[in-house]
Amino acid sequence: MQNTNLSIYFIDIRPKLASYDTSLFTLNYYLTIEAYYRLFIPQIFQTFEKVLYVDCDITFRKDIAELYHTNMEDFLVAAVRDVGLILNVQVRELEMYRTYIYETLQLSDASDYFNSGLMLFNLRLMREANLDLLQLGIGLLQKGIKTLYSHF
Repeated sequence: MQNTNLSIYFIDIRPKLASYDTSLFTLNYYLTIEAYYRLFIPQIFQTFEKVLYVDCDITFRKDIAELYHTNMEDFLVAAVRDVGLILNVQVRELEMYRTYIYETLQLSDASDYFNSGLMLFNLRLMREANLDLLQLGIGLLQKGIKTLYSHF
């Protein structure tokens, strides 16, 4: 489907996925293989300068073009803070989440944690930095998710 300001692409990710050892992907009831698909965005959309990734459960009250046109010249990714997790760390002071943020992810400030369901990727800058988002993401998820779920 294509309109003057909108394009929707249906992409079969299986050929890309087949070239990776999927045993490296941390999987559980919460984190499925599909959660990793967003990490393929730089590989799939190689001719694009930016891509806006939106989870299917997010709705907008305004035209998302404004969000897409956010100036992020010097930033690899623009994302939304995960206020639920930040609340659990800073206000409720739940130890499980504090450990996850400060020790596992080694963030100095919980408000730096973001929701991966809404991200604007600066693909041009990622290519210039030769950043492999998939390898970076797998490493972070292996480190962070395993530790978080070991507390339950």
